[in-house]
Amino acid sequence: MARKVKGRGIMPRPFNASEAASQSPSTCDAPPPWNLRGEAIVLPLLQVQGGRLLIGAQAWVHYASSPVGAYDEYSVALLRVVGGKWGPHVIEMAVSSPRSMICGRANWGFPKTVRALKYLRRAGDSLGVRFEDEGRARSFRLSRGWVPFASPAWTVQVLEGKVVRVPMRIRGRARLCWSRRRLGLCVEDFEFRVQGPQP
Repeated sequence: MARKVKGRGIMPRPFNASEAASQSPSTCDAPPPWNLRGEAIVLPLLQVQGGRLLIGAQAWVHYASSPVGAYDEYSVALLRVVGGKWGPHVIEMAVSSPRSMICGRANWGFPKTVRALKYLRRAGDSLGVRFEDEGRARSFRLSRGWVPFASPAWTVQVLEGKVVRVPMRIRGRARLCWSRRRLGLCVEDFEFRVQGPQP
């Protein structure tokens, strides 16, 4: 099963409905499209499971601004076919904001849960991510050079029992980063637009 991909043991805790309800509205108050700004760390994810090669990515993100305010996020996506539609499919997503959790589920079908996590910007050439509910931290080293980029993107999700395509567009600047011998990208000063779901 693809959901067993653990991203080296760093995954969200189970969704706590009562905890989220006590901190957030029962319905989403920020419909799409969303315009967000921030920075992210993205690492490729390759794993052989059950004789199949699973290809995807895991990402740590700090949104400095969004329709529901600033928050931090951790996610895992795999390339797969869902209901006849092929593309990146988000299988895990933890956020530090209950409002983001409510709206992510209602707007696009993202499997968001609430978790105590923190994206840390340090001085110099390193970044850090802390999962406060576990007391664990992870650091990333950054290369010195960066390049500007802009790209469309999309995910395939299930919203209210229907398979939808979620179009996106991102632009910013990127440079290499690494942690525990894993190479990835640090995307800085990005502008990220998430459109409404499409059939």
